[in-house]
Amino acid sequence: MKNYIILGFGEWKGIWTNPQWMAHELANQNNNVLYINPPAYRDLKISDIARLFQRFKKSDKKNIRIKSHLGQKFFPKELNNQITKRIIRNFPKPYKVICFQPLWLDFMELDFERDVIFFTDDYTQVHKNENRITELNNFIKKKFKKVIVTHKNLLNDFPEAIVENNCIPSFINLQKLQKFRKKDQVCFIGTISDMKVDVKKLQSFILNNSNKKFVFCGPIKNNKFLSFVETQKNVEYKGLLSFENAFKISQESKYGLMPFRKNEYTDSMFSMKFFEYILANCIVLSTKIKMFDGLDKNFKINFIDLDETILGDLNYTKNDNSIRNKIINEYSYASRIKRLRLKGYL
Repeated sequence: MKNYIILGFGEWKGIWTNPQWMAHELANQNNNVLYINPPAYRDLKISDIARLFQRFKKSDKKNIRIKSHLGQKFFPKELNNQITKRIIRNFPKPYKVICFQPLWLDFMELDFERDVIFFTDDYTQVHKNENRITELNNFIKKKFKKVIVTHKNLLNDFPEAIVENNCIPSFINLQKLQKFRKKDQVCFIGTISDMKVDVKKLQSFILNNSNKKFVFCGPIKNNKFLSFVETQKNVEYKGLLSFENAFKISQESKYGLMPFRKNEYTDSMFSMKFFEYILANCIVLSTKIKMFDGLDKNFKINFIDLDETILGDLNYTKNDNSIRNKIINEYSYASRIKRLRLKGYL
């Protein structure tokens, strides 16, 4: 058993992405894990109160302790830093820290040789404090020996880093996947935000394919698009679902949609949904973004123009079982952890 501290960029009880799934898999492999919810980087809103109370509820799992760093926007920064240091002092040693957000360095001192910095996005594009992120990125580039990125374009900022694409949860097993009769519907699993999705073009795509049903699962952060969805007879909005229930929607759907913008943020993004759609036996529909540059040519992607594509006219290609087996064997969190251990990162 080894000991790991995960400094996340998302809350344990929120939408699971890289930090939560890494913690989950490390714990499944009988390691001792401390997951710390991220500090509050912005001013609090009334809508945050319920989330803050959730942080105080005990939610530990087998081999995982869940704690929170409330940040200077809730408790005074130094007081909360002392609380977090006390939590860490009581955690078994030796341990390794895996940090998923550069702003943690404003709250924690990490070991340049031992600890790992993990970049899954270009945070300068998504955080209001772009200047501070840039300063911390430069500090990380100069000081830290173990940096991992999930897209090769992030090597522009961290040329000494290693690349590990986003992964699928390791409990997905091709042999155990339930067979679903496909519905003639298009699903999108994930967050609709202006940073990632051009909602006007997405609306055009839905209107141009009014004979198809569209199912959306996940937060919609654009109120105009939410209003549009609620008025369309061929659109169903499921809200935020558990991973298992969202994956079931993918398994029921003929098409899996990735309607991403082309911008500096998506240039360095690798969507986890790509592999999940393939495992769910969906026809993958995507705008052409840099995520696919350099990807194994055996992966089948159907590139679309949201303004023009009519699905009935599409001569699509589909991935077979050999590709699904490749994903399970090479792109799971278990296989990532194995590779990183062999390289001395974990």
